[in-house]
Amino acid sequence: MKNLILILSLLCAQNLYATVDLSQAYQQALKREPIIRAQLQVQRSKSQYSQIKGAALPQISLKGEYSKLDDSGVTSSTFNSDPRALSLELKQTLFSGFQEFDQLKKSQKNIEGQETELKRTEAELFNDLVKSYLDVLYYLEELKLKEEIQKLSNDRVQFLQKRVDIGRSRRSELISAQALLASTKSELEEVRIQLASAREQFSFLTGYDDKVDLKKMEYHFKLPPIQAYLSKVADAPVVKKGKILNEQAHQDIKIARSGHYPTVDLKGNYYLDRNGSSKESDWVVSLSLTMPLFESGKTSSNVSQSVEAAQISEVDYRYQEQQLQRDVRILYSSIQLYEEQVQSFDQSVELNRKNYQVQLKEYGLGLVSNLDVLQALTQYTQSRSRLNKLQTDMTKNYYRLLTMLGGTLELN
Repeated sequence: MKNLILILSLLCAQNLYATVDLSQAYQQALKREPIIRAQLQVQRSKSQYSQIKGAALPQISLKGEYSKLDDSGVTSSTFNSDPRALSLELKQTLFSGFQEFDQLKKSQKNIEGQETELKRTEAELFNDLVKSYLDVLYYLEELKLKEEIQKLSNDRVQFLQKRVDIGRSRRSELISAQALLASTKSELEEVRIQLASAREQFSFLTGYDDKVDLKKMEYHFKLPPIQAYLSKVADAPVVKKGKILNEQAHQDIKIARSGHYPTVDLKGNYYLDRNGSSKESDWVVSLSLTMPLFESGKTSSNVSQSVEAAQISEVDYRYQEQQLQRDVRILYSSIQLYEEQVQSFDQSVELNRKNYQVQLKEYGLGLVSNLDVLQALTQYTQSRSRLNKLQTDMTKNYYRLLTMLGGTLELN
């Protein structure tokens, strides 16, 4: 029994601290509340469509009536002071200016809009997840770098302490190295705090434990020509949603104009039970026509407002498309610039590392000062940190470019 408990504990621990890649994290994030809410909005829009469709179809109901009339002064022998009726009632609107069809079309567009919003939510969630994922990897790399620099600084302090003790180095050189070590320790603690915050954000988005290990990502990718991205602008969720809203606004114009048309309603009753002078009649059918003659400009005002709203939505839709094209161009250019900087800093890191090693040897030979050594160490540190930052920002921009166009992992 103890062995079984031990095995289960090890399995749980292995699952808890297993290495997670971006795809697994995204699948986990898709189970979270933002996606559930967007999915429920789609279901709600479908229910609204069913409601509008049902309202346009025949309505059958059981109707009961009972009244108590004043019979004082009544001399007619056929008068009934307690009329009652129980009937099945059928109602059907035959014509109302095609309003029902326009409302159904608008409701269908609403379903498309909510499905588009679901895709946009998935893409935005993926973008947030990528940023969080990359932040964790970035601070992990920064933590590794700070720990390495702290070790190098500590070794430098110990080395200079021995030289000061035998009079081969000045005490000011030792103090400079100690100051750098103290600064490195402070930076190390700051990175640990930022890493904890990044892990907490990742845990919030995915539901994973904040100690889970993340698989490293590739920072090198090949960009296709910019036209490959610009061609997807029209199908991007934000643009597609604007287009759908514009189409709905035009449907609102038709719905408003239907107020100028007459309405024709069919109504039928089949009586299960009633008394009075009409008790021998089992059913009645009526056809009613309502023709609007004067409504103090209400319908005309509704039409005008709908036309203006459609014009506004069309302007918004076009502007959103123009904005997205601009953002795509900006991001594409920034990614290209980052690629050039990454290549440059990649070489710089290696050169700064070699320079630091050379400076250490030359200091031992008395060819350079301690300040030169510390400056070489600082340059090496800064170049590595800068390279790490550039790679992270470049990758964030790359995935932002994808998610703005509605892409997630499948477009990578």
